[in-house]
Amino acid sequence: MALSLALLLVTIKCLGISCAPAIYTRSWPHDFDHIEENQANNQWFKDGVDLTRINLNLQTNDNHAKNVILFLGDGMGISTTTAARIFEGQSRNEGGEENVLSWEKFPYTALSKTYNVDAQVPDSAGTATAFATGVKTDKGILGLNENAEFENCESAKGNEVLSILTYAERIGMSTGIVTDTRVTHATPAAFYSHTPSRNWENDQAAKGDCKDISLQLINYPYGNGLKVILGGGLQSFLKCGSTTPDGNVINNTKCRMDGQDLTQVWRRDKFERSSYVWNRTQLNDIDPESVDHLLGLFNEDGMTFVIEREEKNRTFEPTLEEMVEKALQILKKNEKGFFLLVEGTLLLQNSTDEPYNRSKFVDMLDLTVEFANAVKKAKQLTNDEDTLMIVTADHSHSFVLYGSPVRNNPILGFQKTIPPDGKPALSLAYSDGPGGLKPNTERANLTGVNYNATDFNQQALIWTYSESHGGEDVGIYAIGPQAHLFHGVVEQNYIFHVMDYALCLTPSKWNLSCERAPDERRSGRRRGGRTHGGRKRLGGKYY
Repeated sequence: MALSLALLLVTIKCLGISCAPAIYTRSWPHDFDHIEENQANNQWFKDGVDLTRINLNLQTNDNHAKNVILFLGDGMGISTTTAARIFEGQSRNEGGEENVLSWEKFPYTALSKTYNVDAQVPDSAGTATAFATGVKTDKGILGLNENAEFENCESAKGNEVLSILTYAERIGMSTGIVTDTRVTHATPAAFYSHTPSRNWENDQAAKGDCKDISLQLINYPYGNGLKVILGGGLQSFLKCGSTTPDGNVINNTKCRMDGQDLTQVWRRDKFERSSYVWNRTQLNDIDPESVDHLLGLFNEDGMTFVIEREEKNRTFEPTLEEMVEKALQILKKNEKGFFLLVEGTLLLQNSTDEPYNRSKFVDMLDLTVEFANAVKKAKQLTNDEDTLMIVTADHSHSFVLYGSPVRNNPILGFQKTIPPDGKPALSLAYSDGPGGLKPNTERANLTGVNYNATDFNQQALIWTYSESHGGEDVGIYAIGPQAHLFHGVVEQNYIFHVMDYALCLTPSKWNLSCERAPDERRSGRRRGGRTHGGRKRLGGKYY
């Protein structure tokens, strides 16, 4: 009883002030306000605040797009973009690290997983088929699903997939491709061809009853064909023994054995309001108001690096920016809209078996800046309100920016820190390539070496005949209608589906009611052959 009474008294007492829990407060440092003020006045801090405010006011564009431009940087991984950003800034004698490439200003970004169905590290055929058709496929295969077998012609039948370009043609849009490599290269070819081998660019290479890629391009069976085709690769269009407009005789494994000049075939098919050009002057002289179909082939193979055209007497080749400008001038005339693929290729190639595919950083970075200029030009010539613009890559490369270079270190120069072997090291390198260490050799001392010379192979970790693709994710940058659908980490084939939705090409798939509708006059039969199940048949061969 006494114990209970004592507990009651303690409880009553603790209900009073004397047993209330103490509130401990640490006094703020007397200079807190001063520190906060200094921090707020820091330029990095201010820039962060400004960008946050911009993004807070960002509004999505939920309209359907009239036009889509897909920019594809071949091999343009994140490390390439970073190095090119620095290179561009330093080329203007400005800070490189804080520079911004044209597409880096786009408000919506994502990462794309690039693997092929059968390959952890992809090739350009499988990746291009993914973003062109919405279907991932095997390495080396174009416009076919994964059930097709590489270089097996018979396996192509029944495994075709349709591209965004074909769907655009179905509803009467204008279409085009622009590239600074061959127009029959893997990336553009995925948009208009169905072939089990990216190597079948001409009839010498194609096997069985399969049509070669060049012939499929010229005889593209959907709509009224591509309105604009600009790039290189002339040799696959000319019969063997032909002389090119610039005076070279074509006699190799890449010319045509069927006796056809496909540039003439194209001109006969597009005789009204069409033009074929082979040099920069002719391209710039084209009046877009009087030309509806334009074919331009400016090199037998891939186009010459811009930085080397004067040295190689190839200044008659147009730049990627010039080709994009002319393409848009023609395509924009169509009130139903357009789809344009722009490929900036050879951004990061490195090989000893082809003279234009070598390990040279200055070429790679200069071409990436050229690509950025083309994106900038397209942005100037279009309207964000009705044009969805996407910049991405098919894959990366085994290229790294590494070590401990100081801020503003020349991107093409040596790091200040010397490695343990006592020899200077560049800030850029490859994981593999012809500049790698061969067995029983030491790393070369680059002191006094012109590492931007044409015949110099940049240093690499492992020696191989050619540098390899990279398998890591690549960036997607977007602006315009439905661009906000790009966020997070996505499969590469997702790009097709965003373009499809934005253009409202297949409204039934999305349960949409769109003003667009298939133009039956532009699908199915076309002069020069009959269609069978959506494929055109000529001479017993399907393509």
